Amino acid sequence: MRWNSRVLCSFWDANNNAQQLLQRYHHTCVIYENKYMFLYGGLVNEHSSSATSVTTTNSFIKYNLETGEYSTLNRTIHSDVILPSLSHHTMTLINDRIFIFGGKNETQTVSDIYAFDLVHDLWTKIKCSGTVTKGKSTINNHAPKRYGYVVYKCLLTF
Repeated sequence: MRWNSRVLCSFWDANNNAQQLLQRYHHTCVIYENKYMFLYGGLVNEHSSSATSVTTTNSFIKYNLETGEYSTLNRTIHSDVILPSLSHHTMTLINDRIFIFGGKNETQTVSDIYAFDLVHDLWTKIKCSGTVTKGKSTINNHAPKRYGYVVYKCLLTF
């Protein structure tokens, strides 16, 4: 059983239609056309009889908000490059494209940008010019904000 939060109504309700999905954290999601939620990456706890380990995933899930059904989507870029496993990244929807930026893989902080075309079911890696500021907090744990066709990276440190 899955639980849905109805934030505006301040209550939780059970979703008996939802299929079981790995629990994760430090993942991202966006809502598309008020019907679908797309979920990418995050950290997953894997339990064995001797220990619990944490792994980073590259799963890309489409969740139908009306039926509660999940499906795993294509993670291949141009049929030969697999999307990386990421956590602490951001995901932003602009028109019919989802953009994933930065985050952490299993070993390091990254600054790559990927785009998923929702109409053609196609991933591409975006080639950027310029310099990304390096540092632990510059491209993970950030919050993107969209204004028109520009996505700004917001980071507050205390």
